[in-house]
Amino acid sequence: MKRIEQIIVGGIFLISLFTLVSTTKNILEASSKALLAEEENRNTYMGAQMDEFSKNYLIKNGWTLVKHEYCNDSYVRKGEFYTGDPEHPYLDAWNPAGQQIYHAEKRQPVEPGTYRIICSARAEGNGCYIFATTTSKKSGLKLVEVPHYGNTGGELWDNAPEGSDIKEANNGEGFGWSKVVVTIEVKDTDTLVFGVTTDSSFTGKPYNSKWFSAADFEVERINID
Repeated sequence: MKRIEQIIVGGIFLISLFTLVSTTKNILEASSKALLAEEENRNTYMGAQMDEFSKNYLIKNGWTLVKHEYCNDSYVRKGEFYTGDPEHPYLDAWNPAGQQIYHAEKRQPVEPGTYRIICSARAEGNGCYIFATTTSKKSGLKLVEVPHYGNTGGELWDNAPEGSDIKEANNGEGFGWSKVVVTIEVKDTDTLVFGVTTDSSFTGKPYNSKWFSAADFEVERINID
């Protein structure tokens, strides 16, 4: 009888052990999937995979990524700001074949008047534009191409006084940045839409640049209609 009891107890133990192992495995798999989903969500912004640095910058500055194709997971960078500040972030995208399609924009409700969108930007080649329009489209689309000096010189560097941070940046060669200004007249109360784009379907212009950078966007009201 004792032998039978031992067999029964052993069987119950094995069944319990199998159930415990199976349950633990399922719990670990579920936890792993949850952690992966959480990690993916933490490193994703508007459908684009990116590092936390880029995501935080875009969220903090209110940028909407309308398009982000072939950007090599690069949306924000630092290290070549026009003042030489190695920690100053800026919008940036690159593709060695110049295939990236990047369109970032902001929206701002405005009263009737004339507005200027001012920023600093640079590009390796042609086809990158700073733009302004409105949600109603009544003011049309205004485009100004980003000057393409590459990563040296630039209009900001050309005009900087000797000895300034801008003039001394990049060992005195500059980082290629220029001031870009887009002017738009808004005749009715509307929402201003502005930003940077390399999207040829949006601009109607060819794009041929391996990279671009843009920063310091400001909206300035010139007059009241």
